[in-house]
This record gives sequence, structure tokens and C-alpha cells, in this order.
Amino acid sequence: MVTVEFNFTEEHFRELCARYRESGRKRWFILLFRLLVGAFCLYHGYQSRQFGNAPYVAFFAVATLFFLFFPQIMNLFAVSQHRRSPYRDERVLMDFNEEGMKIKSPTTDMQCRWSAFTSAVEFADGLLLFRGPLFHWIPPRIVTSDGGIAKLQELVRDHVDDYVVRAPLNT
Repeated sequence: MVTVEFNFTEEHFRELCARYRESGRKRWFILLFRLLVGAFCLYHGYQSRQFGNAPYVAFFAVATLFFLFFPQIMNLFAVSQHRRSPYRDERVLMDFNEEGMKIKSPTTDMQCRWSAFTSAVEFADGLLLFRGPLFHWIPPRIVTSDGGIAKLQELVRDHVDDYVVRAPLNT
């Protein structure tokens, strides 16, 4: 059995969100889309300025900033949601074994079989586990049991079909 223990702090949540954004298979497409739309808005803002149309200039300037700084805007929104969350700053205990995962906290007591996990992404600094729309970030520093992250990595590889390695885990 592998035990993971952490506080669901804002720092952990920010790290979780950052890894989630990095895990997406379409991340290069999304970046390209943001840059193209940002350039489009910048161009049309410049053209509107040439014709002296101030409301359009303002609109395209705001749209350009929105598309170029979208990740930072979404990060601020996510942190705001975390601050209102009933799970904020909870002590969470996760146990992984051959059956699946068990989560315990002051507000949660649940068990998931491995079949509930849809995919996993390995980063150099941890594992990101997906259960449908939900996801869990597990860096090595929060694994408290003997065998550590290597044993958890082995469990996940054995039981999750869609296992992607972005960067080999530093164990």
C-alpha cells in the first residue's frame, strides 16, 4: 500500500492547475490559437485606430490582452474558487493499493477502483491522475509510505491503460 498525505492548500492547488494545463494533448494547438486570435485583435485594433474609431480600438485592445494573458486570468479565477472551497486547507490522506484508491479527509471518505481512472500523466516532478473530469496531483514529497513514488508509479502503470510520460519521474 502507498500512502499519500497533504494539505489542500492554495500552493498545492496552483501546482495542480499548472500540471493540468501542461498535461493537455492539445496545448500547442491552444497556444497557437491564442496567439493567432491575439494577433488578429491587435491588427484590427490598429486598423480601427487608423480610422479613428475609439470604441473598436478599446474593444480590440481588451480582447488582445485577454487572449494573450488567458492562463494568468484563469489562474486568478481558479485561486478565487479555491478560496471559497469547503475543501480548502483540509488534511487529505490517500491510500493506493491493488484494489484502487481510498481518500479520507474531514469532509470526504470515499473509495475508487482502478477502473475509475481514465488516464495518468508522468512528469519529472510527480504524477497526475485523472478520474473523468477530476484529477489528482501527486508529487514525490507528499508520498509518506515506504517505497515512495516508485511503488505508486508501478501501481498506476499496472492499472491505468492511458499512461503518458511527459518527462521521466525523478525518483
